[in-house]
Amino acid sequence: MSVDKKTRESNLKKIEKAMTIAVPYLTRITIQADEKGKTHLKGNYEHWSCKDEWQTEKQFSEGTLRLMGLLWSLLNGSEPLLLEEPELSLLPEVIRHIPRDE
Repeated sequence: MSVDKKTRESNLKKIEKAMTIAVPYLTRITIQADEKGKTHLKGNYEHWSCKDEWQTEKQFSEGTLRLMGLLWSLLNGSEPLLLEEPELSLLPEVIRHIPRDE
């Protein structure tokens, strides 16, 4: 799904806010192009052993990528979103906030 730059930046800020709560030591998310022009997600992690460490999406955990994808889908979709076993690879702190059908 392609979105305009303003929408992308707005959604990224919302996702960043949620991710910094859900993912330990994550402080910032950005989108950057590499030397070939390919766009990548980058996350800044700050913890006791290394300050200001950046990782690309290749280094993110599966749970981090799933949560980012879920949040992006929720922000950009207008149709119902069907998820099978959304709790797979997500932290328990995140799972508590997923609505349940009762």
